[in-house]
Amino acid sequence: MNCQGIVKRISLPVMALFVTVGLVTLPGCSQQGPLSIDSAQVLVNVDRGSGNFNRVLEICLNEPLKVRKSIYHTMSIETFDGYQLAGGSWLRHQASDPTNPCQLRNFYLYLGRDDPPGSRQFIDDYIRPGNIKRLELKLYLDDPAEPGVFPISQRVFEDI
Repeated sequence: MNCQGIVKRISLPVMALFVTVGLVTLPGCSQQGPLSIDSAQVLVNVDRGSGNFNRVLEICLNEPLKVRKSIYHTMSIETFDGYQLAGGSWLRHQASDPTNPCQLRNFYLYLGRDDPPGSRQFIDDYIRPGNIKRLELKLYLDDPAEPGVFPISQRVFEDI
């Protein structure tokens, strides 16, 4: 028997052993379940009167975001009065409160340059607790403007 035959016979079981050990230990990694949306609510006057945070969306996830892990979210809201607002932004790890799974998003940040003048006043007038007909939230690993990006979690809240 030549040396190549011996190497092949020895390397095949060794390689199989490494693959088996790798597959056995893979499920034991500390990877948690997928990120999901637990709850959402509209908060009023979080800033105690300054006017900058009159209307805030609180998004609670099933776990706090990890350091260096950003999640893109989109929000679409419709009030009982017929006012609609949609937008999105990145949710990032909160250094000031790393164990809190809830994120606060100012509704004014969802306004863009294409929104009509006076949209801030519409938010103040129509987006309030008890006047939300439908709120849809979606979470993405990447910006959904890119082709082929699908939500990792989505949830619809009605009558909040």
